[in-house]
Amino acid sequence: MNKQVTPVTRSYLTLTGLYTLSASLIWGVNTLFLLDTGLSIAQVFFVNAIFTAAMALFEIPTAVLADTRCRRLSFLLSLIILFIGTLGYLGAYQGSGSIWLFALTSVVLGLGYTFYSGAMEAWLFDAL
Repeated sequence: MNKQVTPVTRSYLTLTGLYTLSASLIWGVNTLFLLDTGLSIAQVFFVNAIFTAAMALFEIPTAVLADTRCRRLSFLLSLIILFIGTLGYLGAYQGSGSIWLFALTSVVLGLGYTFYSGAMEAWLFDAL
């Protein structure tokens, strides 16, 4: 059986691999950043758990948007929301450094990441 990788599959794997690599590097730095703000390690885990819960909560609605509306819109919303979430992290750091501000910002970042995954998976489905 000759299983040849199609250009669509190659593009998807490349984009997903680069995105996953960058996200992995970000989370290592994110942990150090949150510790530097004065949060305890337990609070850092809590903030990261909030991010994961937000991703689980928003995955289906954002995928529906990508499926029913537009993949580009979903991807652009991802970029905009992730930018806002990053600014929120900086604002929380400059402000009180409250765990609740970081948790709220993690919800925003979780929403942004799910807009990306919905767009990418819908694009792959269409392409295949």
